[in-house]
Amino acid sequence: MASPFQRGDHTPQPHESEEMVTINTPSGKQYLVHALTVAHLSDYFRAALNSNFVEGKKREFHLTQHCDDEVMKIFTSWLYLRCTALEYNIGKTCFMQDVTLGIAVKAWLLGDYLLAPKFQNDMIRYIHKGNMATDGPKIIQEFGEQFPEDSTLEKLFVDVFCHLMTIKKLKDPKTMLDWLTPRLHSEVSIELALALIEPQKCRWKVPIHTFHPQYVDEEHEDSKSIAQKPTVSNSSGLGYTGRASGFGF
Repeated sequence: MASPFQRGDHTPQPHESEEMVTINTPSGKQYLVHALTVAHLSDYFRAALNSNFVEGKKREFHLTQHCDDEVMKIFTSWLYLRCTALEYNIGKTCFMQDVTLGIAVKAWLLGDYLLAPKFQNDMIRYIHKGNMATDGPKIIQEFGEQFPEDSTLEKLFVDVFCHLMTIKKLKDPKTMLDWLTPRLHSEVSIELALALIEPQKCRWKVPIHTFHPQYVDEEHEDSKSIAQKPTVSNSSGLGYTGRASGFGF
């Protein structure tokens, strides 16, 4: 017998089922979402709802990993935005107004935990549009240890850090290097070493030596989000083009 919750070829509309899921955050606040919708967009919820685990049977979940009310509000609002089947620019949605880069990173990490790649990709689009030059090092200091290894998020911030290093925009490079985790320190060292291999191409500009997709694999292409290639402005005219894939800072 087929599992009752499956990923289909479109995001289920609320009217397609009245079955609800309750999501509890660490603050004690509860969020009600339609089970079909959240199961379609999150492998975590789909697996749990199709299982014999207590949470799946009761349709009630207690989330603590990367979860707080700010990011859960973003996630649940995004779920119902997806139900509209309309094109949208994530940065212009009402629920993303005034969302800081740090909150967006936390939302991406929640999406990673919930195995919700479309949500992750919308958050990475929003993050790309942020003020990386100012906030990038702060994000590395605060969240670097939480970056999943070899993830699109890690690759992006390694590229941002290297870019800032090579155009000498870091006020105190040694202190900021100390912020890096051992793994990030290794990744940054590799990237900067590559800049020395072919310096003739451009001062401290690393060529795209290996292409990496900038978005998480979504498996199903029903995304309606406008997927512009993001950029970070660089008034100097110089830039670092790294592994997070074909976009320049």
